Amino acid sequence: KQKQRILSLVKRQGQQFSGTKTNWTVQHHRWLKAVELPICTRMRLDMMLTELETLKTKTSDLDLKLTELFLKNDRYAKLMALYQSLTGFGFVGSMTLIVEGHDLHRFFTADRLMNYVGLIPRKHSSGTHDPARGITKAGNSYLRLAFVGAAKFYTDRRLMRSEASLADSPEPLRAF
Repeated sequence: KQKQRILSLVKRQGQQFSGTKTNWTVQHHRWLKAVELPICTRMRLDMMLTELETLKTKTSDLDLKLTELFLKNDRYAKLMALYQSLTGFGFVGSMTLIVEGHDLHRFFTADRLMNYVGLIPRKHSSGTHDPARGITKAGNSYLRLAFVGAAKFYTDRRLMRSEASLADSPEPLRAF
């Protein structure tokens, strides 16, 4: 949100970054620090940039503390290793599965898990007409975000693991 606020503030002043195709690169940061703005707007922009850096620092510190917490607990460490061995689930996705999903063994089938997450098709049937629509989005939005992110990662052929790399996976994953 803070990044959007910064971009909106600069855009309201008639300034547009055109150095690269994307924002928030090193070149974009340099431009934000050097762009000519009225003094009050410049002060506000500097405050917003400082706040953005503070948020990044706090996020990094929180990630480190969570990493320590999860790796100290044997149960969490084993689950983290298992979930991270799944294509598409990194550190944050694995933590999300543990914290939000609790014990995934309580879901006896994949259908029940997907129902809990909200990844089942929405339907609106009328007579013989039964069109499938988008997903229901009912359920745990954090888990849904983790699963959708992992699916997007998995479908990107450039990022898929080779069969040979699966030989290094934990035993339960290879059995799966």
